[in-house]
Amino acid sequence: MADYRPQIQQLARAHQYRLHPFALKRLSDFLAEARPNEGDGQNLLRDLFTLLQKQTSASTNAQDRFVDLDRINGIISLQVSKMKGVYQHESGPAVQVVSLKEVPRTYIDPNAEEVRVQYPEGSPFFSPSSTLSTSDGPGGQVGAWRQRYRLCRRRCLRSGIYRKEIKSNAAHLGEEFLPLLVTSSLEGIGAQQQVAVLGLLVQRGEGFLLEDLRGQVKIEFELDSDPGRSVADPSVFVGTGFLVVAKGFFENSVFRVRRVELPPVERREAVLADVGPIDLFGLGPQDLTATHTIEKAAVQSVILFLAHVHLDKPRTMQHLQFFFQRMQERSEAELADTTFVLIGNFCSTPLRPAAVSHLPDVFDEADGLRVLFDQLAQCIVTHCPTGATHSHFILIPGPEDGTSLQGFLPQPPLPASVLKNFRSRVRKVSLAPNPARLRFCTHEIVVCRREFLHDLQAADTAFAESVKGATSGSNSAGRPLHSSLENFNPSTSTSASFERVAKTVVDSAHLVPDARGVTKVLWPLDHTLSLPALPHTLLLCDSTEPWECFYKDSHVINPGSFAVSTSFLWYTPSDGECNLSNVE
Repeated sequence: MADYRPQIQQLARAHQYRLHPFALKRLSDFLAEARPNEGDGQNLLRDLFTLLQKQTSASTNAQDRFVDLDRINGIISLQVSKMKGVYQHESGPAVQVVSLKEVPRTYIDPNAEEVRVQYPEGSPFFSPSSTLSTSDGPGGQVGAWRQRYRLCRRRCLRSGIYRKEIKSNAAHLGEEFLPLLVTSSLEGIGAQQQVAVLGLLVQRGEGFLLEDLRGQVKIEFELDSDPGRSVADPSVFVGTGFLVVAKGFFENSVFRVRRVELPPVERREAVLADVGPIDLFGLGPQDLTATHTIEKAAVQSVILFLAHVHLDKPRTMQHLQFFFQRMQERSEAELADTTFVLIGNFCSTPLRPAAVSHLPDVFDEADGLRVLFDQLAQCIVTHCPTGATHSHFILIPGPEDGTSLQGFLPQPPLPASVLKNFRSRVRKVSLAPNPARLRFCTHEIVVCRREFLHDLQAADTAFAESVKGATSGSNSAGRPLHSSLENFNPSTSTSASFERVAKTVVDSAHLVPDARGVTKVLWPLDHTLSLPALPHTLLLCDSTEPWECFYKDSHVINPGSFAVSTSFLWYTPSDGECNLSNVE
């Protein structure tokens, strides 16, 4: 292995740096592993010292010229990111796509009852000791549900709303902090003692069960004479297959439920304060301080999100032409700092041979997609040639696009073979899964494309109807059985509906809280759908109207449908500012 230490020391003296011997050896080993030729080796070494100078200038102690091993590891990490295409040009960072294999697996150690993170091999945070137990190991539905349950229970107990044990001197009906019990602990408590139970809501025939790690209990929904209250929390959607907190009284082997809620969610800062400075998202930078400095300086960086880009519709293609014509008016430097995120479905109808017969030379759905993306490439190259050369394009499939697993989440990226011609004409293209995790330095963005309102409302209404049938007319006192039957009208404002969607997803800390609903879960990858720490920005790409809100300090946005209303999201990640716009 070549020794680059003499060249490193010479350049360090020129820049007035003092290198620790370990740092000097690490830098030499990195250059040897890169195996550059003579000219490229000198350029790589100068790039490393340029990054070191920028970090020193941004530091509060700019006079510190001593470089230790930790500091040089951070510089090498930044340079590796730059070499892999993380940086489009020297002054502006770009968006990283976290692949499904790169998403850390966050879980609760059942023995220590502490949060653990399993990183994929190759990650700088990887540790062979961080592995799941055999019973909870990846690959099965049971293990995924166990970890969902443990993470939810930890959130409940940390929220301050619930406590572990029953206090003998607590008031039975007016108790402020209810004990959160497991099903096996219900036997023996007094019939007048109100308790809470976290579990999976399951329907068996016309009845309901609540299941947890210790067993299950039959539940009946109890009504009272208060017309202002409903069995389910009216601010969220609830249905079978949800993890819920049920509150009520246990009597004669039946848990009589008076209230059903979703588990409380923690703010991002509280979670990170609990688990420490570890990466729960994927592709986390090793030097947070240096990366954060770069992020705040990248004020020109822009991400544009366009969802429901129906490439088979002439009207959509006309709007795309106008859109990219306007983008071409921006300068080359501005377009170099621009990322276009195009989200499916990319065809207005499911891609099947009969459904795309109006397209030329279509033999199968892969050919159909290839034709559509060839048209898109032509549109970009013709109307925004500067963007085709300098901008970053990220493609995220929709539920009905031609990927290998339709109807399941997570959904793999679009086939690379379909995008071969597109990628030959557009310089920088990334293929992302659905949901996609996008990282901009320290800023974390999750994008998920599914029919959230339709699916969650369907689960909610089915549950309400089942409860109504199970109670069979015992609602004479006037109390609503469920909010969806009494208060929800499909014609109500989109904002009210989407606010329920946002709260349901965030409170569940999962993109598929209705795991037994329309959308199926690919259980070995269930952790990629989980939100152990809320992202800075959460895009729930529904086919409803554009909408946004802040909930638990997370920015939840629906960019709307570009095909229907030409709406798109203009987003600046350096400060988190966004603007819902449209072409017309």
